[in-house]
Amino acid sequence: MSWSVSIIFSILVFMRVLEHSISRANEVWLRNQGRVVESSIPFRTFTVLQILFYLSLFLEVTLLNHAEEQPDLFWVIVLLLLTSTKIWCMRVRGTFWNLKGLRLARVGLLKSGPYKLSRHPEYWILAGELIAVPLMFKLYVTFALFVLLHCSLFIVQMPEQSQRKVL
Repeated sequence: MSWSVSIIFSILVFMRVLEHSISRANEVWLRNQGRVVESSIPFRTFTVLQILFYLSLFLEVTLLNHAEEQPDLFWVIVLLLLTSTKIWCMRVRGTFWNLKGLRLARVGLLKSGPYKLSRHPEYWILAGELIAVPLMFKLYVTFALFVLLHCSLFIVQMPEQSQRKVL
């Protein structure tokens, strides 16, 4: 595995671990605020899929030796823009931001920042990451497999999320 693949892979894994720790802290805060409504698709499903995504990236690089030595600059820039947008979402939602789809029953729909553009910018960000990360190193097997898997989950999740009238 080349140094560039190792560095980018390590940064991505670190970012996911950091996101989970922030989400966990926000979950505790949300639950302490009162009645919390949960998403119908279990958080574990998305978490397992994310773990499998990174495992697939790693296996495709190490076992199949498919990765390009240098990342494609276009996809690096796309990933940086996606990461910036994700940080923007986290800052706008503050302690309401979490990975489990938890929300307070009494809090209205958020309509500022990236939420002016989309009710669910995180879904667009995740979709972009599923495209950008594998294509950055031309890992087409992982790209195809996980785009299909996540699309099937989004087909179930999006209608339920769109029915929500609250954050």
